Amino acid sequence: MKPVQLVMIPGFLGRASDFSELRSTLPATIECHCLELPRIAIDPLTDSFHNIVQHWFRQQADRLPDRFVLLGYSLGARLAMSLCQHLMLVSPQRLQGLILESGNFGAQSLAERHQRWIHDQAWAQRFATEPMSQVLSDWYAQNVFASLQADQIKRLITAKQSLDGTLVARQLLALSVARQPDFSAAMQQLRLPFFFLSGKNDAKYTRLGQTLGAARHRVANHCGHNIHFEDPQWFAATLTHLIDSMNTH
Repeated sequence: MKPVQLVMIPGFLGRASDFSELRSTLPATIECHCLELPRIAIDPLTDSFHNIVQHWFRQQADRLPDRFVLLGYSLGARLAMSLCQHLMLVSPQRLQGLILESGNFGAQSLAERHQRWIHDQAWAQRFATEPMSQVLSDWYAQNVFASLQADQIKRLITAKQSLDGTLVARQLLALSVARQPDFSAAMQQLRLPFFFLSGKNDAKYTRLGQTLGAARHRVANHCGHNIHFEDPQWFAATLTHLIDSMNTH
């Protein structure tokens, strides 16, 4: 029996190596392909969210399996939703399933979109102009990461402090929630095998997952936003079970 092909997209500030611990926990029946996030041109606002995603995918499509399950975390989940819509239009047979970890469906109102844009602009300015270690320390002090232990935060900061702040700032603006479409209706209507994972300590995303119904939502009881980092064993077991349920073999 051939292994299921799993394409993984990391979150903001992430690299393909972020999934290393999770990959080592997955069974041999799942073969992983981890993508790097899009690199953004000098002006991050010259193209739409969808166009950025499609261009990024075309650059690496030939290196990916003919058929695969798509997994995205946080920003990666938002890219995965856009990519899912694209593939369902151009080659629906290629995508076997979609799994989102803590993914934002999009701003629900113009006021929310504007507020998010102001928020992301402020962080982008900091990433572009301040020492990376300091900005990362403040970034991981946000409420969404409150469930992380001090040693986990230290590990994340150490792993990411070599990132280029200017590139990070462009990425944050180009791929802001404020610029993405609202995927809520599309996710509700998706006929592809689809699951949403959230941490119980991440109230915002657990509420979001609940809108999809119990059949599509799985909750990690002792985790927050970054489940695959906080509890790779739970994540691997759940992921394996969900992929098996898709009848992808």
